[in-house]
Amino acid sequence: MNKVEIFKQLKKYQEADTNKSTLIFLTTFLISCFSIGIALFSYDSYPILSFMTLPISFVYLCRSFILIHDAGHGALFPNRSMNVIVGNLMGFINMMPFDFWKYIHNMHHSTHGKLHSREDNPELMTWTVDEFIDASILRKSIYILARSAFTQVFLVPLVIFIFTKIPVLKHSWKSNTTVIIHDIFYALIVYYAIKNDIWVELLLFYLVPLFLVHVYASLIFYLQHQFDGTLWQSNDEWSMFEVAVEGSSYLRFNPVFNWVTGSIGFHHIHHLNPRIPFYNLKGTHEGLSAELNYSVVYFRDFFKHIKCKLWDEKKKRLVSFKEINNG
Repeated sequence: MNKVEIFKQLKKYQEADTNKSTLIFLTTFLISCFSIGIALFSYDSYPILSFMTLPISFVYLCRSFILIHDAGHGALFPNRSMNVIVGNLMGFINMMPFDFWKYIHNMHHSTHGKLHSREDNPELMTWTVDEFIDASILRKSIYILARSAFTQVFLVPLVIFIFTKIPVLKHSWKSNTTVIIHDIFYALIVYYAIKNDIWVELLLFYLVPLFLVHVYASLIFYLQHQFDGTLWQSNDEWSMFEVAVEGSSYLRFNPVFNWVTGSIGFHHIHHLNPRIPFYNLKGTHEGLSAELNYSVVYFRDFFKHIKCKLWDEKKKRLVSFKEINNG
């Protein structure tokens, strides 16, 4: 099957099911609100109940992030207005301004795998071997820290959490307006929490699981593109098809975590056609797996893949600092 036929097959899976999407949205929205609400207002009388809600909040905040993601691509509903409404509602729950998310994520899709457009890509910067060798000691030290497991697990989620609350001049007015509205909304919530003396509960039962979702998302995003076997191409040779399939992994989860993450592990399929709803990704993968040269990556191998730090333009692969030093 050639590329044209593959893209035709992909289109068959991009039709969103309004009833299914509505049901998923309503259950995700209501369970997220109820689990967080119960935790906040039952802590004084039933603290055990509050702590029991933590895994539920984590799971459904993960699910809510997937809805933001798909709505941003116009993939969740056939109707544009529904995507905007749901994207904004779930964005408030997840503290992720919807238009801000759309802006940076669309940038990611348009520049992913382009070696000479890395400065425009919001994902973690990847240097080439020559860039690292030519860099000053200070810049090398900063890069080594930036590519460390500590940074990816703790600092990147924190930076994203903070960065999405700050308007950026080069972003669109829509993106910045959304950020400002969100900031006002969060300020009111914090004011209410402090005034009613529930700020500890807000921290424990909302911000902690939300931050853990950001950590989980950061690790998943890393493994989707920064893995042993990924692909970068110079801008003049860049092929969306090749970079989507070979530069995006199939992150294989068990059925439970595949459901929790909204099948985002089928990332090679998502990059081939971002309009495919998350609940159709698994079926699309199964229908086309024999036609695609994708890489299978496992979450348990995170520390193996994070050793890959630099793009070697000669070897056409990511290499570790150790390989550079030995070379």
